[in-house]
Amino acid sequence: MLIDEFDFREPPDLSGLEISEQRAVEMARKFKSGMEEGIRWMLRVAVEGDCFTFAGTIAASWVVSKLGSHLDLLTLLYTGIVLGVTVPPIYVKYEDKIKGFGERLRMQFKKYYDMVDEKVLSKIRNKVAGERKAEVKKIE
Repeated sequence: MLIDEFDFREPPDLSGLEISEQRAVEMARKFKSGMEEGIRWMLRVAVEGDCFTFAGTIAASWVVSKLGSHLDLLTLLYTGIVLGVTVPPIYVKYEDKIKGFGERLRMQFKKYYDMVDEKVLSKIRNKVAGERKAEVKKIE
């Protein structure tokens, strides 16, 4: 193949492409509010001790990470769109069975959580509470 055989095209003229300052500020505010909402959610999970939500978030992040390491972005987006279109109708159709299974699963994990809470987490909480009381007494 010779170089003359290639069809070299002119690059597109992007000189008229610009974003107004108002639009840039609006996008920055939306980004900032989204970040603040994410931080508020993380604090709510951390402070309220909603362990199921926290564990679900960690599990979902891990699954997305593993999928992302094996797939390219286009395939991941396509799969997400297909799941987003098919899962809601399936959930609506079998909502009672899914909720029943979810409750059974939650009760099963609750047994394990209570066991871990009794043996490990309560000791950590007591130790932290004891340290805080000691700090308060030192300040007074």
